[in-house]
Amino acid sequence: MKQRLTDSSILLFNFALWVRNLQTGTMLFDEKRKKKYFLNTTASFILSGCDGTKPVGEVIRKFHATFSPVTEAHASADVLNLLRQLLKYKIVVIQNNN
Repeated sequence: MKQRLTDSSILLFNFALWVRNLQTGTMLFDEKRKKKYFLNTTASFILSGCDGTKPVGEVIRKFHATFSPVTEAHASADVLNLLRQLLKYKIVVIQNNN
C-alpha cells in the first residue's frame, strides 16, 4: 500500500545507498539497483532534513527560511515535489505517517 506524504510524515534516508558529498551537491549510488543519482545543493539541503526526526512541515519551513525570498507556497511545492521523487526512487522512506 502506498503511503501518503503529509506535513507530519517523518522521512528517513535510505542508508543502503552510498553517498559522496561534492561541492555542487551529492552523488548517491544504489548498488542493488545499479543506479546513480545526483542531487544539486538545493536538493541535498532538503535530503539532509530526512533524518528520521523532522516532520515534512519542518523541512519545508527550514527550506523557506533558508531560501527566502521564495514564497512559502512555492517552497512547499518544491520540497513536496522533490520528496515524492526521493520516495519514488527509494532514496528516502516514510518512517511514520501520523
